[in-house]
Amino acid sequence: MFFGAVYVLSANPNKIVAIVGKILTPILLLSIFIIGISAIVNPIGPVGQPVGTYESIAFFNGIIEGYMAMDALAASIFALIVIENVEAMGIQSQRNIAKYTLLTGILATIGLAVVYGILAYVGATSGSLGQFSNGGQLLAAVAHHLFGTIGMLILGIAVLFACLTTAIGLTTACGDYFSDNYTKLEYNHVIIAVCLFSFLVSNIGLTQLLNITLPALLMVYPVLMALVLASFLNRWFKDRQPIYAGILIGAACVSIPNGLETLAANYNIQIVALSNLLQSIPFYELGLGWVIPAVIGGIIGAIVNTMRNKS
Repeated sequence: MFFGAVYVLSANPNKIVAIVGKILTPILLLSIFIIGISAIVNPIGPVGQPVGTYESIAFFNGIIEGYMAMDALAASIFALIVIENVEAMGIQSQRNIAKYTLLTGILATIGLAVVYGILAYVGATSGSLGQFSNGGQLLAAVAHHLFGTIGMLILGIAVLFACLTTAIGLTTACGDYFSDNYTKLEYNHVIIAVCLFSFLVSNIGLTQLLNITLPALLMVYPVLMALVLASFLNRWFKDRQPIYAGILIGAACVSIPNGLETLAANYNIQIVALSNLLQSIPFYELGLGWVIPAVIGGIIGAIVNTMRNKS
């Protein structure tokens, strides 16, 4: 199966991406809708009351939990695939490419909102099934409760195609990026390396995988979000590199220690001095401690840029 995946991905990546859109994604959505609609028609139980941080800061906690879905991170890579496919259709105008890419993003946002809304309702009404360490275990319990063994099969199909749609897109994007920017790396070799690495880490278990990936995502996501937000202000920044560098460095000054603190906490290691320092940063408890440092970094970058121009 592993070598088959490598062969298929290396053969014709654009064709594989088209297959994902036409076949795999509809099957994935159908599987999710079957479970979701069944849970809505025959609720497992009443909507439960929020607990912990979901009771006080549900919105901001949801943002942090959303990091693990990696939608925004994957979107920054999938955008390359979307743009390439738009150009392959004969559209060369930058304005039209941006138009169709934006339309694709809007449709994807609506689709994700519907899917996650269904999953949120399923989770909110399944409190009677017990407590679970991750969402995968919860969905398995829900599927088994609703359909028995058939439900586990439906969930298995949903998980399989959810993983395939993401894995195929990311793998082909990695192959294109590294082979285009590093001439010594061949596309097929990158594909093999990515598939082999993914094969190895996929067997450590979801809970353990989240313990490892969440700290890394806490380091990367704020920097990515700062970059995305800064790009909307490029009309005033005008591609001035010192400003962007200051924003990203400012965000990283908080996100990297935050990820290290979370990684240590996952293994019951307390870094008191680091925790106290981070807690003193405004909005840190909301998961937005990187905002003010990013703004300060941008201001410093603007000052540096001005001084550079004067000199």
